[in-house]
Amino acid sequence: MVKSRRSVILIAAGAAVLIAVTSASSAVATRMITGADIQNHTITGKDLKAGTIALEHLDRTSVRAGHVHHSREAFVVGRGASKSKVTRDSNSSVRLNNFAMTRIAAVTSLPVGTYTVVVGGSVQTTVVMDQSKKYYPSSVWCTLNALGTQVAMQGYGSSPNAATNYNPTVAMTRVVTLTSPGDISVACEIASSLSGYNGTAGNALIDLVAFPATSSSEG
Repeated sequence: MVKSRRSVILIAAGAAVLIAVTSASSAVATRMITGADIQNHTITGKDLKAGTIALEHLDRTSVRAGHVHHSREAFVVGRGASKSKVTRDSNSSVRLNNFAMTRIAAVTSLPVGTYTVVVGGSVQTTVVMDQSKKYYPSSVWCTLNALGTQVAMQGYGSSPNAATNYNPTVAMTRVVTLTSPGDISVACEIASSLSGYNGTAGNALIDLVAFPATSSSEG
């Protein structure tokens, strides 16, 4: 049976339409779907199936969250040191006298920038008593300072038992931005309630670490 010329033309036209539809659907499937493609011009979790968005679809600036990125090296310092590359030995203590705020550790001459500063360790107080052998409690507080300004403080109140050593834990973490070159330091003070007492009140065993940040965001 010989088909008419008109039937051949219709078959060819149908094939062309099929190819066009297939090509169009492939193009839609491979391009990025945006809010403009959704009726209300927004994309929510209801519009997406699990696993439909891969990291390759996202620009690095399109997702924001509170974060800090650190460079590879940290400034780790201890007693009397600056920019030391080894971890401070917390067993090497700094002596504290009564009512004398004393710098324990510092990172000096840091360049302008943002740093994550971690302070950790403890303060050990000595037992204080007068000539009649009456015991007096001691209180402790420590400060974190940047460019000579206090940015954080921890107070530990009075020793719960004046007749025994008081060893409060020091733990502070802050993101600090230096607007000019300078120091970041930690200092501590012990204060005994014994009037006129000016001797050794205890020791600080504290580490200070400053991680240079390459970028930061509050979200």
